[in-house]
Amino acid sequence: MRAKAPPTGPRRWLSVGLATVLAALLLSVFVLGVVRVEGHSMEPTLHDGDRVLVLRTGAWLQRLGLGGFRPGDIVFFPDPTVHGGPARWLLGGHLLIKRIVAGPGREVALLRGRVLVDGRVLSEPYLRGAFRGAASIPPMRVPRSHDYVMGDNRHPLASFDSRSFGPVPAGSILGRAVLVVWPLLRRTPEGRRWNVHAVAPPAPAPAIARGAGAH
Repeated sequence: MRAKAPPTGPRRWLSVGLATVLAALLLSVFVLGVVRVEGHSMEPTLHDGDRVLVLRTGAWLQRLGLGGFRPGDIVFFPDPTVHGGPARWLLGGHLLIKRIVAGPGREVALLRGRVLVDGRVLSEPYLRGAFRGAASIPPMRVPRSHDYVMGDNRHPLASFDSRSFGPVPAGSILGRAVLVVWPLLRRTPEGRRWNVHAVAPPAPAPAIARGAGAH
């Protein structure tokens, strides 16, 4: 039997091109992607116009019961108030990007702008002393397989999050922000500064004692 010769010339380049496009598509859907931040809900951590590299593997591990996301992670997910099926994000559906502040089974509340988890004030170093507001929300228990998410910007009406639509299903989370990749420089009152940086969750820290600092 005579072996078939591999494609040459245009056919070969077409095959290579299609394989490259397919590999890039699979990588974008299952491993890594880039999301553009729109709006100011995640300031001071993320800014309007930032392009953020997101890691998608956590979503697949979570669906397989092999891992998942944890409080402190900045995650993105479809707007839970917009219906259209689980694949709507592939067709350009609106995505939200927020931070998980409490996981399933935790009791979460707001007391004069401070987030309380299981009755203790949550340590939030990522706010960098920014305005926290003065609102209070009664305690609620986060349901199983759900997460309570909030934007880092705590000014009134600055963030559309779990305070408005409740905890989000963990299975709807599509990935975790890991790196700001664009723009390279950002203008600040002190001048231009380097903007590319890792978006790592805060190191685990003990929560502040019940009621402390909630003024």
